[in-house]
Amino acid sequence: MLTKLLTLTAVLLIFPAAAWQTFHGPPDLTGAVKQGLGENPGVIWRLGTGAPVSFPCLMDRERIYAFNDQGSLVVCDYDGRAIWRWTLPRGTANTPDGPRKFGGPGVLISAGVVIATEDGDVFLLKKTTGDIMWKRSLNITVVAPLNTVLGGGEELVLVTDQATGAVHALRGDTGEQVWRGPERGRSDCPPAAAKGRVVSGSCLAALHVLAADNGKATADIELGQDCQIAAGAAMIDGQVVLGDRSGAVTALDTKTGAVIWRTPLDAGPVFTTPAVTPAHAAVTTENKRLVVLNTRTGKVMWEKKLALAPSAPAIVGDQVVTTDDGAIYVCRVDTGDLIWHRRISDSISPVTSKLGVVVFGTDEGEIIAIKGEKND
Repeated sequence: MLTKLLTLTAVLLIFPAAAWQTFHGPPDLTGAVKQGLGENPGVIWRLGTGAPVSFPCLMDRERIYAFNDQGSLVVCDYDGRAIWRWTLPRGTANTPDGPRKFGGPGVLISAGVVIATEDGDVFLLKKTTGDIMWKRSLNITVVAPLNTVLGGGEELVLVTDQATGAVHALRGDTGEQVWRGPERGRSDCPPAAAKGRVVSGSCLAALHVLAADNGKATADIELGQDCQIAAGAAMIDGQVVLGDRSGAVTALDTKTGAVIWRTPLDAGPVFTTPAVTPAHAAVTTENKRLVVLNTRTGKVMWEKKLALAPSAPAIVGDQVVTTDDGAIYVCRVDTGDLIWHRRISDSISPVTSKLGVVVFGTDEGEIIAIKGEKND
């Protein structure tokens, strides 16, 4: 018991609640940080990576991690100065000649940064140098971002098999497989994790809940016809908030599976992960909408029409930030008032944020950081 408590304490000290460990914030995928972007935001630096950057970055207190589309991880500091670069090894049976690609964004754990390839190789890299600490081959197809959870007193890395929907849990320090969840059919969804539970959606129009200690199913919550889930679900205050193919946003009780509220948006499918705080739930839809709801009631507070199909939003202090059609939008989260908008490139990644800085990648191969004049 003492060892487990020490492990938990160490993880919490390294990753406070505001850490952007995964593609969408902390392991609960809430996509929100308390420190805002500030007034009059603008670009503060750009850094080239050598290839387009489609995935969101990761951020700890010292470094920013960017995954480009040609299988290179580029790490820089908060002034945009490159620290190290690591490229996926070539020469596998599936990709004997060409470059390999990441299966999605990696995840930051206390031991380092974990990444996975599309063909199921998982690596732990040292944060300060990029040295390989361990490698494990799962022989699965990986397209969803990775995550992490504390299970059985150990820090575990969560990897989803697209073909079967099974979640694989690996020990963060060694790469040893601890458990494998049940098969649920195809799933492109990253798992969310909080308070001993792992949740993920699937093409079966259901949300699946697993015990973090052993991967056993504790609930399969069916959403109904045409409600397939294609993105992550955000966990907050004992509930999980998610969008689905029918175009509705639903809040469920993670213990009982009961529907707390369900709001049809009539704005196209919701194929992105919501950003959620106790007061606001921000979602984007395939029909060009950025929508903010009341997290407690599900009532729509405001919506804004954008250009095409905006990316997963982030709530940054009292602002909501999203990207769409090569442009970035910053709005007041409570009113929807547009604070800042700029076209950057033909295509840009979803955003990440920490310490009052917002970072994203472009199809021109750059990482770009923006910041305001005054931060919360």
